[in-house]
Amino acid sequence: SQFRFFKDNVLVQDWSSVPSYTDNPTADVTYRVQVRCSIDTTCTSSATATGSNSSTKQVFTGDGTDINLTVTHDRVSGTTTLSWPSRIQPPSLSGYDVFRGAQSDDGLSTTPGAPDVNLTSLQPLSVSPSSCNVPNGAPGTNVTQTTTLAPAANAMIYYLVGHNPVVAGGQAALGRRGDGTLEPLAAVCP
Repeated sequence: SQFRFFKDNVLVQDWSSVPSYTDNPTADVTYRVQVRCSIDTTCTSSATATGSNSSTKQVFTGDGTDINLTVTHDRVSGTTTLSWPSRIQPPSLSGYDVFRGAQSDDGLSTTPGAPDVNLTSLQPLSVSPSSCNVPNGAPGTNVTQTTTLAPAANAMIYYLVGHNPVVAGGQAALGRRGDGTLEPLAAVCP
């Protein structure tokens, strides 16, 4: 038999008798394999990705960049919904911590406000119900939190979600900045 492996639909190992492909991904990835019984090219498995020849793997980066946050707002009810896919977590983490921060500006282009680069305005999204240690769901299902908090005039609210550390006093990692450096750690979630 011969095997051919694809990573995110890109060929990474052409026809070979080696029945495995070793990789060290740094982000979520989908693998697919094709098999043929010999060098006879008419004896080949399906080239289409199916449940039997492909597999998606979640990669835990530890820095919070693996949390894909979706934010929606209903203008009629004033409800903002935060949603992200549940993920497998290592034993040192359990659930999520959800935070909000604010950025104010007077609205004039002549006096632009300074960005909150150090996340000094960051605080837990809500106290009741608590947005700290939000339970994780089954992998692939969505975890959601809602808020009706409205921004002040000439201000905006931003949201960040991090994995909840089980160590007392642990701080959630909140992802990376555009230049690749880590965001400041979140305040301890009570």
